[in-house]
Amino acid sequence: MGSGAGEAERVRSAVGYGVLVAMIVACGCQTAVGVAPRVGLEDVRGGRKMLKPRASVTVCRSRCFGQAVPRDSDLMTEAIARMLRGDEEATLVVDATIESKSWTTGVFGRECVTVTGDVVRETGTIFLPLVGGTGAHHGH
Repeated sequence: MGSGAGEAERVRSAVGYGVLVAMIVACGCQTAVGVAPRVGLEDVRGGRKMLKPRASVTVCRSRCFGQAVPRDSDLMTEAIARMLRGDEEATLVVDATIESKSWTTGVFGRECVTVTGDVVRETGTIFLPLVGGTGAHHGH
């Protein structure tokens, strides 16, 4: 009987090491960084008023067995929306850096997106014609 118990202990130990190795192999992380000159929830093309220089927002979500929680969130869109909601005048983020980080253990994981950029408001642009066509002084 003693040898049967010893054999069972060796099997349990081998299974435990196997599970540990599988978890280490399944673990991982990833980081990606990108740059965007203009990001926003609407297309604007005019002058700009600086509201918050180098503002930064991070949005995260978890994963369980590969399923995102919450399921329907686009992290980059949510981060940009939060930046714009931070100032009632904001319409655009310019000179943005977008960083995506994620890690997983195979069963559980986490994803985060950080958007850093200048929060601005579009302003109207007025073009005034020059009198006389060239703007030079005449008659002097």
